[in-house]
Amino acid sequence: MSNDYESVSDDLLTPNLKGARLRAKNIWNEFCGAKIPVKLNDIIQKMGIDIRGEDLNSADAITRMDSNGVCCMVYDQNSSVVRKRFTIAHEIGHLAMEHTSSWGGCNQFSKKSQEKEADAFAGELLVPSEDLKEFTKQKRTIQEIMSRYWISNPAAFVAVQNNRLLDRIKI
Repeated sequence: MSNDYESVSDDLLTPNLKGARLRAKNIWNEFCGAKIPVKLNDIIQKMGIDIRGEDLNSADAITRMDSNGVCCMVYDQNSSVVRKRFTIAHEIGHLAMEHTSSWGGCNQFSKKSQEKEADAFAGELLVPSEDLKEFTKQKRTIQEIMSRYWISNPAAFVAVQNNRLLDRIKI
């Protein structure tokens, strides 16, 4: 006999990666006009996010909403440009997936699942699958992918792997 509580618990802890990627596609189309590379400042401005860089020792970024519903994002200003881009896209993902509430908490049971959703969101926002598939119809190098999308080497490899496009990459 299965334990109904465990099966319900497992469903709550499973990240909605497909939903996160779909939300990223929608934001890319709506706020960026489907342009590459993604201009995160356009998204931040249209979403009404206050953003600033600071010296953060213990985190890449922190996002909170005040009691008036105004969102403030603080990122580590000492990170590389490509790291800042992924971090900011990740934080936008938390907002888009409604992980951040007005009291700074979250509405999901699993912090680990939230992080996976935000990573999936950021990856899809910065490297939209449709565009990557079109771009790699001609064999490309990882460096070309990094340059096109303004991302790091690891982010480029993850995007290629997630889209099953390794056969389209020049090594």
